[in-house]
Amino acid sequence: MRRSVAVWLAALALAIVEIWLIAQVAGAIGGFPTTLLLLAIAVVGVLVARRQGRKALESLRTVERDPAKIESSLSESAVVLLGAALLIVPGFITDAVGALLIASPTRPVARKGLTATWRWATKDIRDRVTIVESKINREGVVEGEVADDPPRRRPDDPTIIRGEVEP
Repeated sequence: MRRSVAVWLAALALAIVEIWLIAQVAGAIGGFPTTLLLLAIAVVGVLVARRQGRKALESLRTVERDPAKIESSLSESAVVLLGAALLIVPGFITDAVGALLIASPTRPVARKGLTATWRWATKDIRDRVTIVESKINREGVVEGEVADDPPRRRPDDPTIIRGEVEP
């Protein structure tokens, strides 16, 4: 199954489960309180997004002075902003995942998981970009030639077994 199909199917399944869960909560506490609860969570998401957006811009300004911290700073901001966006989207599952992404203790784990997921989801695109870059930038490509010889083994290399083959 192609990655894009898997992502769309997962999004469709999430939407169906979210609608079912909202209906269950509305049946238990009523439609109006459920709507108010979802709106209140969305407002919290907007406030967190605004605050974290400002914080992300400040961290980018700080990173200009220390470029070694750019990856961790950007990924930290991305995790929190994704969490805020999930709080804005109506639904209890997305709200729970968004709250986990915003919580400080879970951010390092979330950052690793999201990085792995992003790499998986964008692998095809990154491969195509690499191919196009290699066709555009011919400096790094040597067609029909070997750039380096394989390393020679030393005579005293322990992986070489000396002896005779007996028939």
